[in-house]
Amino acid sequence: MTGAGDRFSAGMAHGLAREWGFESALRLGNLCASYYVEHGETGSRAALSAYAEQHARDSDG
Repeated sequence: MTGAGDRFSAGMAHGLAREWGFESALRLGNLCASYYVEHGETGSRAALSAYAEQHARDSDG
C-alpha cells in the first residue's frame, strides 16, 4: 500500500471545488497520487506543476 488515495481524493476535490470540470479534476487527482507514488511525499504546487510539465514533454515523444 502506498497511501496515494488520500492525495488522489484531495486533488480531485480541489479541482471540483474550483469548478474545473470532472476530467480536469480527475487529472489533478491522478497527478497528485502519481507524484506521491514516485516521490514518497506530497507535492507542492510548484513541484506538481514541474512534474506535470515533465510528463507532458515525455509523452510528446
